[in-house]
Amino acid sequence: TRLKKGAAPLRSFGTQFRKRFHERIHGLELAYLEARRKTLGTRGRRTAQIVGILREAEELTGQGRLEEAERKYVAVVALDPRNVDAYEGLGNLYLEMKRFSEAREALGYILKFRPNDASVLTSLGEGALGEEKFADAVGHFRRAVDLRPGNPKYLDFLIETAIRAKDKSTALHG
Repeated sequence: TRLKKGAAPLRSFGTQFRKRFHERIHGLELAYLEARRKTLGTRGRRTAQIVGILREAEELTGQGRLEEAERKYVAVVALDPRNVDAYEGLGNLYLEMKRFSEAREALGYILKFRPNDASVLTSLGEGALGEEKFADAVGHFRRAVDLRPGNPKYLDFLIETAIRAKDKSTALHG
């Protein structure tokens, strides 16, 4: 009985400590959930903004307003430096503008993230063709055909470029 009476203040302190601990944990959980909600909302808005800018850039490219489209793609890269779609659009835009070194740089960056992307390899090959680097172009087209052997566009590029490069064996293989 004496022990029970002596431990009563300690038990009261323990109950209060546990209650405060649970309140503190609950407050931290609420703060975490609120911060997470805000972060996800910001990321969602940012992603929607990037998608909208990419659409605008594609529309401008279709209308032939290439300089404006370039600015849009660069804006997306500024918002998200790892956005592969922006780099691909920018690279293809540079190909259309006959700015082959810039196209090679933009498309080459994509290969760091997607080394087996046949469409990017084909675009790089087209850039090499524009610069009349037929051997490089054949290499890019050969890799694209290896990745997608049944694609007639890639095969056509490979055969025509191999002929221009005077690479008879690759042309026959294609």
